[in-house]
Amino acid sequence: MSSKPLALAIAACLTLAATPGCQTMTQPDATESAAPTEAAAPVAVTPDIKSNPFFAPSTLYMHAPAFDKISNESYTPAFEEGMRQQIAEVEAIANQAEPASFDNTIVAMERTGQMLSRVSTVFFNL
Repeated sequence: MSSKPLALAIAACLTLAATPGCQTMTQPDATESAAPTEAAAPVAVTPDIKSNPFFAPSTLYMHAPAFDKISNESYTPAFEEGMRQQIAEVEAIANQAEPASFDNTIVAMERTGQMLSRVSTVFFNL
C-alpha cells in the first residue's frame, strides 16, 4: 500500500485545521457598522420566469433549453433559483416525520436540484 493517500489525507486535515473560516467572529464596533455604502447594497435580481429558459424543463436532451434562447443574463437568476429550490428540497427531506430509510433519504437526495443541474450542465459545458 502506498503512503501517498495517507500523506494527502493528513495534508488536507492540516490545511482545514489551519483555515480561519471556522473561528468565531467578534461583533463589529459601532463605528464599523455605519450606514452601508451604495456599493455594498445588494442588487435585487427579479427572475422573469417566462423569459428565462432555465426555469422550465425542456423537451431536449438532459432537459436543457435551446441555446438560441439562452442569454448571459439568464444564468444568475437561474443559479440562484436552482440553489434556493435545492435547499428547500433538502430541508424537506431532513425534516420529514417518517423514519429515515434508503428510499426517503438517499434516493430523495439524488433527485433534488434538477433546475440547478440543468443550469450547471449548460454553463460548465460552454
